[in-house]
Amino acid sequence: MKIRKMDPGDAQAVRNLICKYLLKTDPTSPDEDAQVDLIGIDAALARTDPAMLWNVAVVEDELVGCCMIAQSHFADDVWEIGNLTVTKKYRRQGIGSGLIIECEEYAHFHDGKLILLASDKPKIYRKLGYKEIRGGRGTMRKRL
Repeated sequence: MKIRKMDPGDAQAVRNLICKYLLKTDPTSPDEDAQVDLIGIDAALARTDPAMLWNVAVVEDELVGCCMIAQSHFADDVWEIGNLTVTKKYRRQGIGSGLIIECEEYAHFHDGKLILLASDKPKIYRKLGYKEIRGGRGTMRKRL
């Protein structure tokens, strides 16, 4: 398994992963709600500035996971993680954790001091040192 920065040629595979595993819709004909979500995802996938990074996990030339980190609009030293997903076949093998750690290192390199995220599945993040924000409805944080 290799974790690397997303190449422009990976964008469609990342979009398909997000459709299937996060939005739970067919990437070739997304439902109406997913179409709205995909507007933002497509815009994020097209960004090339250093304030955003997409990492991907690849096993034997197959893209099996992705995760995004972006500088927050709150402050320059606050970053946000999102769109973490791994195909079912490769879950529980450390790929999600590896993607998160790579994103954390990127934020740290860019003087990040705090990472925020929202998740309805906080277990993986707790394992990596994230704490739930009281009253945050699934919002978690980690100081770097």
